[in-house]
This record gives sequence, structure tokens and C-alpha cells, in this order.
Amino acid sequence: SSGINAEYGGPSDAGEYRAVASNEVGQDSSTGELEVRLNRRPPVFTQVPRDVVLEEGDDYEIVAEVTGVPEPNVYVTDEEGNVSRDGIVTTIDEETVRLSLPMPDVKPEDSGRYRITANNGVGRPAHYDFELEVEPSEAAPRFVEVPRDATLEEGDDHVI
Repeated sequence: SSGINAEYGGPSDAGEYRAVASNEVGQDSSTGELEVRLNRRPPVFTQVPRDVVLEEGDDYEIVAEVTGVPEPNVYVTDEEGNVSRDGIVTTIDEETVRLSLPMPDVKPEDSGRYRITANNGVGRPAHYDFELEVEPSEAAPRFVEVPRDATLEEGDDHVI
């Protein structure tokens, strides 16, 4: 009996392998399929957003990367627990996903604490909280009501 010992096998090692044996009398070969299963691991954040201060009208994107086996589900909630359905989750490799949540044209009402949650059913869900503050943009003054022309006699009172 013989075999091949492959230490630290990973998903990239999976595939079909062919073994060839030969001597002065002849040669023989055999093929086999190698499947590599990853050990189950709870989710862990590897990239997270920082607390940020933005100006009204800015575009922002929440980005986080998480590892875990099986691949974790990742989502964002606001302070009230509302789940954002606009996040895009992309698989990076066999154990890593990337969440991108675009927030175009932010407003002061977008300010608050946000939570990113990653869960794959192994161990406890992972959470990461961060603060997003949106400051009102400074704008030049503008008239809400435009004054009208008026003709007055000397000594008349008039409010503009």
C-alpha cells in the first residue's frame, strides 16, 4: 500500500489527480478525485468600516469583509433594527465574503449607529457597530418669500 501525504490541503488542491507507476517491465496509472472540505468556523470580521463624519449630499459605501465556514449571511441594521435590503454580498473565496452597501446622497437623518451582523449557524453571530454622522451642508442664504415692489407716500409705514 502506498499513498501521497498532502499537508495543509486547501480548497485550491481539489481536483482530479493521476498517479503513474513505472518500472523496467511497464507502467500503470490510475486517476482519482480529491475533495477538500473546510472545517466549520464561526464568522470573523477581517475588514470593517470606521466611524465617519460626512457632509450632507456625500456618497458613502459601507464595506465589510467576513470569513467563516460555511459562508456567512451578512446584513446591516440601523438603530431601530431595520434591515437594509440593498447590500451586495460578493464571494471572495471559499471562506470570505464582502458586503457593500451604497449610501448615495446622505442626509442628516441617515446619522446614527449601524450594526453589521454575520451569521453562518456556527457559534454565535458576529456583530460590528459603527457610527455614521451626517452634518448639514452649509449653503448661502436664500429668500423663502421674495419682497414685492411697493410705492409709498412720504411718511407711510411699510413692512418688507
